[in-house]
Amino acid sequence: MVRSAHVDIAQRGIRHLRDGSQDLVPSTVRVPASNYLDPARWRREVERLFVRLPLVVGLSSELDGPGDALTGEIVGTSYLVTRAGDGALCAEVASDDEARSARAEERCGLVFLVLAERPSVDLDTALCGYAAPLDDLGLASGRVVGRNVIAGPNWKLAYDGYLDYYHLPVLHRETFGPDMSTQAMYDAWGPHQRVTAPDRHWGPLAEAAEEDWSLELLLGGVWTIFPHVSIASFDAGGKLHMISQLFPGREVGASVTVQTFVAMFEPTAEHEALIAERMAFLEHVVRDEDYFTGLRIQRALATGARDHVLFGRNEGGGQRFHRWVDAILGADDEELADLYAAGV
Repeated sequence: MVRSAHVDIAQRGIRHLRDGSQDLVPSTVRVPASNYLDPARWRREVERLFVRLPLVVGLSSELDGPGDALTGEIVGTSYLVTRAGDGALCAEVASDDEARSARAEERCGLVFLVLAERPSVDLDTALCGYAAPLDDLGLASGRVVGRNVIAGPNWKLAYDGYLDYYHLPVLHRETFGPDMSTQAMYDAWGPHQRVTAPDRHWGPLAEAAEEDWSLELLLGGVWTIFPHVSIASFDAGGKLHMISQLFPGREVGASVTVQTFVAMFEPTAEHEALIAERMAFLEHVVRDEDYFTGLRIQRALATGARDHVLFGRNEGGGQRFHRWVDAILGADDEELADLYAAGV
């Protein structure tokens, strides 16, 4: 992505910072509580999103040479992605003792896998031009240094928390929250979104000349890849990306999140200790704060006391996510490419 596009986003953030404002959408949206609870809808989400769409299963750096492999399971379907002698990726999936071929591709240092034997939409169409800004994160040169696996609530309820900032100083008040912004900016490429905070990400730029703005500062925020990935950056003696992959669990009220930690530097023994500390901290934050609360919300919704979840005008990211989920659930295979091209 050209620098000027990143600068435009930063300038909008600086205006928000100066005016004490944030991105607002025209109206509130009500998402039916049943969307988080209905087993039939959940099965349809698995079939229409997690089988049909490209999913991130790892990093290219994990398949460095011929014979290197990635393995895992997505909602009962096992997969194997390997690097062939000619550098190409080969993929196989197996479900209920039945094996079929699958398609794996690489973009921006990430490995994408489609579980369906015949993909309904090609990867570049599904990315909606998002590959250009994602590539600027430099994940292709990163090194995987660890993983956490965390159980959580319904996958959408878990994902909602990655798309707002206003919960940070309240829900995370005992960890990193008190110093965090409640305001958010949203930039979208189709269903994929970047979430930034005017004060945290653009404050350091406000007093500096534009030509002195570093690309690293311009790339702040949380980067999401629809339907299931969030990328955030932390310090561990150097830049450490946390790539969170959310997958539905074996039932409507369960999910599995894989936190993959990618160092953008060569770790020393001292760095390794910092990385381990950061990984443990982020596991605690997500498991014991985010998902602990998410499971309580899920139990509350199951009582029937409320028939909807309200997304406010300051939650444009969440609104956009749920619109895209609904649209893809309603789209047949032959309609997917046009849906990505036209938007929702």
